[in-house]
Amino acid sequence: ANVTGLSCTSQVGYLPFRTLSMDELRDGGDAPLWYAVAPDYTSASALVLRNSSLSNSFSVDGVAMVAVLMAPGATLSGQQRTNANVVNYLEGENANASVDTYSQVLDDQHNDLLLVWIFDPLEAEPPPPRRYRLGVPGQLVDIDSGAAAARWRQRFLTRRTRLEQLARRLGCPLIPLSTDATPVSVLARGLRRHGRAA
Repeated sequence: ANVTGLSCTSQVGYLPFRTLSMDELRDGGDAPLWYAVAPDYTSASALVLRNSSLSNSFSVDGVAMVAVLMAPGATLSGQQRTNANVVNYLEGENANASVDTYSQVLDDQHNDLLLVWIFDPLEAEPPPPRRYRLGVPGQLVDIDSGAAAARWRQRFLTRRTRLEQLARRLGCPLIPLSTDATPVSVLARGLRRHGRAA
């Protein structure tokens, strides 16, 4: 796995299922799932107060993301899957590990696909109405959850709608994954539902 402790040692690679205490997930072509993560999120020591709605250079077809999971699919002409070289699993823009933009491509020369939306239940529904102090030392903010409840919910719905529209436009599956769910179960169920799991 491309991890050391709580830190990713690589921005792109095989999904580290053992580190995540998951069963290994493979797609319909018997290929292991791959991940890519925004550079700001690779090191646990570098984490500061942030969430998936903050802007960064990491994106999938122009939509800002924190991370993406990719199912490489069947081996294409010229690929030899004897090692973890990204070009033997992914194609086009997705195989360029030096950039932070990814693309949903699906034709006779490309078969990478998978859009997983990871969110926290707190992003979907605000806490009970009252004043809260949130953050980390030196970066604390006071919020009134009652006053912000409608905007809170609308922001989540807007993001969900944008991702659903992106998935429809690209013809790829969108798998919502809440942080209070069991990742292996949700991903396996989503892959089976969309005909991607072995």
